[in-house]
Amino acid sequence: MTRRGVRSSVRIWCLPVLMALAGCSSSTRGGAPEDPDQAGDEPLGANAAAYERACAAGEAEACFNLGALYDQGLGVSRDAGRAAELYEGACTSGHLRACNNLGVMLADGLGVDADPPRAVEVYRLACEGGIMGACANLGRMIGLGAGGVERDPPRAVALFRQACEGSEWRGCTYLGGAYQRGDGVEQDLARAAELFGRACEGGDVVGCVDLGLALYDARGVTRDLARATELFQRGCDAGHMLGCSALGAAYVEGAGVSSDPERGADLLDRACSTGVLIACVQLGALNESGRGVPRDLDRAVSLYRQSCEAGHMLGCNNLGVVAIDGRGMAQDVALAVQMFERACDGGLATGCVNLGGIYREGSGVAVDNARAVDLFRRACNAGDSMGCVNLAQQIDQGLGVEANLERALELYRTACESTGVLGCLELGRIYRDGRGVAADPARARQLLQQACNHGVAAACEP
Repeated sequence: MTRRGVRSSVRIWCLPVLMALAGCSSSTRGGAPEDPDQAGDEPLGANAAAYERACAAGEAEACFNLGALYDQGLGVSRDAGRAAELYEGACTSGHLRACNNLGVMLADGLGVDADPPRAVEVYRLACEGGIMGACANLGRMIGLGAGGVERDPPRAVALFRQACEGSEWRGCTYLGGAYQRGDGVEQDLARAAELFGRACEGGDVVGCVDLGLALYDARGVTRDLARATELFQRGCDAGHMLGCSALGAAYVEGAGVSSDPERGADLLDRACSTGVLIACVQLGALNESGRGVPRDLDRAVSLYRQSCEAGHMLGCNNLGVVAIDGRGMAQDVALAVQMFERACDGGLATGCVNLGGIYREGSGVAVDNARAVDLFRRACNAGDSMGCVNLAQQIDQGLGVEANLERALELYRTACESTGVLGCLELGRIYRDGRGVAADPARARQLLQQACNHGVAAACEP
């Protein structure tokens, strides 16, 4: 893509980041449902027949409990349609917990046709009646701007806080997500991790997985891979598929657990099959490389395409990579440009870097260095170190922008100090050659060794 070996096509392998408001966990229901009441020491499903009789006699509480049994498949065959019908009847009779659960089903189209505006309506009714789970769920809808309501992050945060303070642990998880993203509240990663921990201790497995992700990435807490994988396992065991996806990625990488790519691939396959898109992207990467599974480029392309079409920008990016490389499909630069544009416009900085590389090199398009500069700057401003390195190279060489070595040096340093080891390579060469700075062989060796240690072969040259 450029001199000195910066690649134009960057494929991403990463652990997923759960964003409660962004709906990244497609295996988790769109809201926090209320559980049925426990009757003495009997198993929850043991009272189905009694609830059936009481519900038929008009007892809303019994209809709610029976609906919850059908919803969860406890003592009866799971039947979302029957559950929704029972929740509807109980809610109409004024049972607010039933209204919350009806909202969950309406929001996600479980057993009924999806009706987000009605979900907002019943969530609001239940929240005003003191059902904290409904407040968390209403906040989620408002934070998304779903159900015909205007997106209002501060209002969503207020509802999450109300729910959390009312011991609705999913509310704490959602509030932690808001602090993590700085959405409706000032970003505070330590506060986010604290809230995830509080939710996890209260029994919300989504909070446990979120805490695991924070521990894995050292976001607001000290990195602890072993603890992170324990939390992923807890989430996975409880049926939270994002936990299975994160655990699978950890086994592939040997992060916090002994490396076991085959087990990792199995977990990713399991999560992907339930709709966790990040798992599908990662499984595609394994099929592309033949790691943990037999190499299957056709399946890799299929998985990338599937996740992209469902709205996952990593899938779009990786589909663009195989399209431009002609692996698993005929080379298709036009498709690559389309995929990188989609990823970039969808907020994935790597897509902007890759698209910028195409315009810089003129790969199937006319060379447009000014457009490349805009795309690299966009990625760099989003915190992407590769974007900063590529922008620095454009400025260093005066391609599409006025040459400015001082600004280029600043960007190389920024990249090197984060995760952009190619920035260390460029900076090391500048100190070695004394270009725009006093020559400093010792500093140059240190920077080049840093890049070499991270796999940049060009930095290892004598």
